[in-house]
Amino acid sequence: MNPPTVSVIIASYNRAHLLEQAIQTVVDQTYRDFEVVIFDDGRHDHSFEVIEDFQKKHPKHVEFFTHNERANKGIVATCRKAISPIQMHTFCSFSSLLETPP
Repeated sequence: MNPPTVSVIIASYNRAHLLEQAIQTVVDQTYRDFEVVIFDDGRHDHSFEVIEDFQKKHPKHVEFFTHNERANKGIVATCRKAISPIQMHTFCSFSSLLETPP
């Protein structure tokens, strides 16, 4: 099986309040050849529950990873870990989930 054409990588640390909207935005796209890879950087909120819900609804599209023992390693280490298994031609990154006004 070929890897998805588009990989959306989200590095997250205590962003449960923004994760649902971020993941839903990707899942709602009409283009279907994608994956959402969320890599957690040692959360202390309910991010896992948000991600788990999306994994159940979209098992072919949503993947979740975290550091061993849920350690907080920082954005650089988390992003490196998140993108290392991805086969890609183009890469675009956002350093954090941002809340923007409607």
